[in-house]
Order: sequence, then structure tokens, then C-alpha cells
Amino acid sequence: MKTTTTTRTLYGGTILTETRNEQRKLHDAADGTAARICTYTNGDREEQHYTNGKLTDPADGTPARICIYANGNRVEEHWTNGKLTDPADGTPAVIRTFPGGAREEEHWKDGAFVSVRHIPAPRGAK
Repeated sequence: MKTTTTTRTLYGGTILTETRNEQRKLHDAADGTAARICTYTNGDREEQHYTNGKLTDPADGTPARICIYANGNRVEEHWTNGKLTDPADGTPAVIRTFPGGAREEEHWKDGAFVSVRHIPAPRGAK
């Protein structure tokens, strides 16, 4: 397992990217650490889990891609063999949460969009 750390400056900010490769393909570490972790100077963070070079949910059900933004937004995506797909338990493939509690849920099957549901924030939420 080869781990590489790179720093790049884009659009006035800096990205620190840590990647793990096994036989030249992105692959999670044996301890479950994501294959790619990006940390941005504005406080955003992204984790991507890979198996044999394909974005794939780990066996524990963790979403393959998790983005946590400094503004309070969060995106979780479930992938199987490189395709955006709802997990077997019926969880939406994509869940976006916003400050105040609003949510957006997208259902996908084998990389094809199926439907979207917008859930407003609870009354009185800020």
C-alpha cells in the first residue's frame, strides 16, 4: 500500500489530498481509512472509499463519498462498483442535509437517476 500526500492551490485556497494506492489503483487502507481524503483550507472535507480503483461503499455501510462543508451542508453518496446506487436496505443513494434540518434524498439504480425527494426543515428551525 502506497500513501501519497499532495498539496495544491486552486481558486485561492489550498487542498491537502492524501491518497492510498494498491497495485496502482485507489484502495482503502486495511484499517478502513478512506483511499482519498481531501481537506480544504476553508474547512471543507471530503472522504472517498475505493476498492480496486472503484468508488464503493465499505462493508460496514459507510457511504463511499462523504463531503462535509464548513457552511454546515453535508453530502453522503452510496456507490457500488463505481456506480451511484441505493444500498440494499433502501437508503437513498444521495442524502444532502442543510443547516436547519432541510434534506434532499436522491434514489439511483446502477448509476441511473430514479427520483428525488425534498424534505423541508422542521418548523421553527434556523
